[in-house]
Amino acid sequence: MIKKITIAFFLLIAACFLLNGCHWFGSPFKHGKKTKQLKAEGLYKQGVSFATSKHYDKAIEVFNKALEIDPEYENAYWGRGVARAMQGRLEQAIADYDKALELNACHAWAYYNRGCAWRDKGDTDKAIDNFTRHLEISPRDAKAYSNRAYAWANKGDLHKALADAKMACSLEPDNEIYQFSVKKFNAMINKKTGRTKE
Repeated sequence: MIKKITIAFFLLIAACFLLNGCHWFGSPFKHGKKTKQLKAEGLYKQGVSFATSKHYDKAIEVFNKALEIDPEYENAYWGRGVARAMQGRLEQAIADYDKALELNACHAWAYYNRGCAWRDKGDTDKAIDNFTRHLEISPRDAKAYSNRAYAWANKGDLHKALADAKMACSLEPDNEIYQFSVKKFNAMINKKTGRTKE
């Protein structure tokens, strides 16, 4: 598909030059950049497919190729970060998320996955900060509330943990994991305060 698009593009450029220049199309360099972006996007989609099927080495290889074509393609950095995180290479994953966010400060999933990486490294404060940044962009993401709930619990703030767990449950009321979290944090608070019910 990408090859066909590329061939068609060059045929259009050639025809344009034959018909008194390329004024209608604008600068050919802009179209060259667009073609690079299309190629990088195609490779990114391949990388996601490999990562989804747990072929992480192959996914990273394809994401690298996408970045060779377009070094400013933030999704490729994010995708490579996810694949590296799944391999336990958390420092490299965080570096990739950092780069994705440097290129696009509103990349919600880079914040989310960086939060997961910091959580797995044991830095609860950075995990909470990243989950919070993610939720500022995607305020209806139940997974992020659930992850932040457990991060708050790790810090010992059970009331904030319960609030986030309830928010996750309100967004996905049929999710049994979120329902369990609400019951769990309620029980922990009750035990701590010596009450049998909230």
